[in-house]
Amino acid sequence: VTIGGTLAMHMFIPALPDAAQHFGSSSAQMQQTITVYIMGMALGQLIYGPASDALGRKAMVVASVCALALPTMAMIQVESVHGLTVLRFLQGLAVPGVTVVTIAYIGEEFRGAAMARVMAVYVAGNVLGGFLGRFVLGHLTEWMSWRAAFGVLGGLNLAGAVLVGRVLPASRHFVPNLRLGGALRTLG
Repeated sequence: VTIGGTLAMHMFIPALPDAAQHFGSSSAQMQQTITVYIMGMALGQLIYGPASDALGRKAMVVASVCALALPTMAMIQVESVHGLTVLRFLQGLAVPGVTVVTIAYIGEEFRGAAMARVMAVYVAGNVLGGFLGRFVLGHLTEWMSWRAAFGVLGGLNLAGAVLVGRVLPASRHFVPNLRLGGALRTLG
């Protein structure tokens, strides 16, 4: 689950030089694609907690992995740095639905030593995702354009969403909290 989230965060870095050259952009413009990604993550963290409290953890994680795949695949057709920046924001917005909600899922579904083991796997997945994001895209861009490489990674994210949907057990301890008013007051 978590590999997809951290993969998206780090995957764009090896493609920055190729994308900058393609668009004739400055390094400052390309750095904005990283900044808006982080802004999207910050905003997404405010949204996904209350949403997953109401809708459920597993469904939110699967939907978020899909939501991460769509802007990644859309990079195949992006026409400008502005469009790329918007897609990176959308990627950032989707990531907390994977990472934050997975932590909530683990906290609800596991206790004691089992929670420690599952959390260790989760952290390892984050580390692996961060590594693979750079490694995979770096190698893919040696064999294909940066655009095609994002298509491959978007396809891998969609495959991951299917895998998570099939493999991640349904919540056993989730109790929906449909009172969004309290969550909004807390955010305020």
